[in-house]
Amino acid sequence: MKTGPSIVNGQGFRAVGWRRAYGPKSGRAMDAIPAWWEELMQGEGLKEIEAISSFQPPRGLGLCLTLEEGEMEYWIAVPSDKPLPEGMEEIQIAGGAWAVFDAGGNPSAIREVFDLAYGRWLPDSGFVRRPGPDVECYDLAPDGGLRVQVWLPVEKGKRPSELERLLDEGGKIKVWPAKKAAQRLALAYLAEKFELGGTREYSEREVNALIESWHSFGDFFLLRRELIDGGFLKRLPNGSKYWR
Repeated sequence: MKTGPSIVNGQGFRAVGWRRAYGPKSGRAMDAIPAWWEELMQGEGLKEIEAISSFQPPRGLGLCLTLEEGEMEYWIAVPSDKPLPEGMEEIQIAGGAWAVFDAGGNPSAIREVFDLAYGRWLPDSGFVRRPGPDVECYDLAPDGGLRVQVWLPVEKGKRPSELERLLDEGGKIKVWPAKKAAQRLALAYLAEKFELGGTREYSEREVNALIESWHSFGDFFLLRRELIDGGFLKRLPNGSKYWR
């Protein structure tokens, strides 16, 4: 499972399937949702929605929506442009930016992916969540394999005023702040300049050059060290490779 997402822009689409609501703080959804998937797989339910999927092989969706007072609504659905079958419902998903996390072929990793996305990635990403459901995406391959992804609806967040005070007109960090909270804002901003997800590796020279291009107070050694110590960048012990 990759530690970071890809950011993609997608068009809106219509999803068709069934939905169920779950109460707040009950913990019921954690057990009930996997049991519902199992119920559909044991019966004819999945075959019914696969038959109306716009994708072939079919793409199964789990849609998670937060309702008022902490209630959650969960859909098992497929993207579809076909007539609405009796007993099913439809929901329109707005287009926009999505943060796409890869869970490999393991549906049981979904919870871990959500913990990573909301607990570690989103706070320092420069993105905020936009309205819409979180989407679990299950791509069924012709060979019977499964690819599992989590799609979060996101949009670029407005820079905090504390960060704006640290930047010059060109967007470069112009001063290293004394307060730890402001330092973390500056480091999160700088880390955004590196490709996310571990798919790109950087040499130390490339890291230094990128840091140089995004600050103007002349201390890339400090910023490189703080990026590593703060967990924004990772590197091999010998410093030969860096990645985000």
